[in-house]
Amino acid sequence: MRGIAWRAFWRRKKESGLTVALLALVLLLAMLFAYTLAGYAGGLSLSEARLGADVVLFAKEAPVDGSAVLFSPQPINAYFEAAPVEAALRSMPGVAAWTPQFFAQTLNADCCSVEGENRLVGIDWASDFLVKPWVRGVPPDRFDGNVAILGGGVPGYEDEIEILGAPFRVVARLRPTGTAMDQTIFVPLDVARALVAASDTVVELWGRHDPARSLSAIFIRAEARYNPDLLAYQLSRLPEVTVIRTSDVITGARETLSWMGRLLGVFGGFAFGFGALAVFGRVAADVRRRQNDFALIVALGAPRRRVYAWLFWETMYTAFGAALLAAVAGALAWPFLRDAFLGGQGQPFVAPPPAAVVLGAAVFVALAWAVQLLVALWAVGDAVRRPVGEVLKEEGGL
Repeated sequence: MRGIAWRAFWRRKKESGLTVALLALVLLLAMLFAYTLAGYAGGLSLSEARLGADVVLFAKEAPVDGSAVLFSPQPINAYFEAAPVEAALRSMPGVAAWTPQFFAQTLNADCCSVEGENRLVGIDWASDFLVKPWVRGVPPDRFDGNVAILGGGVPGYEDEIEILGAPFRVVARLRPTGTAMDQTIFVPLDVARALVAASDTVVELWGRHDPARSLSAIFIRAEARYNPDLLAYQLSRLPEVTVIRTSDVITGARETLSWMGRLLGVFGGFAFGFGALAVFGRVAADVRRRQNDFALIVALGAPRRRVYAWLFWETMYTAFGAALLAAVAGALAWPFLRDAFLGGQGQPFVAPPPAAVVLGAAVFVALAWAVQLLVALWAVGDAVRRPVGEVLKEEGGL
């Protein structure tokens, strides 16, 4: 019956095309909702494990909250004097380790050979405990001069890149973290300071700060069994900086994700409800219009299972066509979706692995096919059980 079902599917192009398009829309919406929730949930879980610091210090005038700093790739050009803060950290109880960072500027195609918009951040390799654990392979022993490490979301296809007119050698790449690290290019601390000191983007700041003695952030790890809240309280008395507890940021992100899940659930429920009703009505009406055809086939001696096999393969072709159309539409829309997910939304997002996406799509397609088949079998049920005489009479007294 596969050949008969295919010819019937192909001959009725208008009806088949309408069913395929409607089912493809439902599949695309289902995948989009699932992809969004899975990406943010995965990003949150990964961020909680990989932030690596209990407390973060920023300049007092930093015009953002912790979520924007830790999860969004937007630049934070706010600086504080490094020496007094580092001196206080050396004598403060509960501090196990700290590592400084210097935020430079956003790099785009006009000033960098790497695609997209990415942050430029200077790090101190000797004290770093944030970047090293997530290097793909073995971390480099040395990190000085014009060298760079690319975050997990930075497109990099070559070992040589150009930043603000200077050549840099890529020595490592990071795994995805779900944080702002994914959209960051890391360079040595002194190199970042030198690049920004000569940059027109933030030159107006150097009347108040000396880039050679300034920092943007210090990430601090508390000693084991030392209360991070107590450490944050002690640090809050430093006049030069503001304190952000990463646990507060994670809690806020989790609350946002919960609210987003409920919102998507409401909209998704309405969308899927209307979509399911539309698919149900479309398939049922299409089959009922052909009830006499199916009834006549049975009346002429074909077993009912051949009609059921016909519908089996016809709904299979419809589901396959809808999956193909949804995949093409998703591929065309992906550049815009990627910018929406990763373009500075201030929430952690890690794209689900391709295998999970394929598996999820296969599950949705299988469900869509199963629903179609059940509706079709329900719609044709009465027709194939009608008496032969009644069917022949309706067909013109054959």
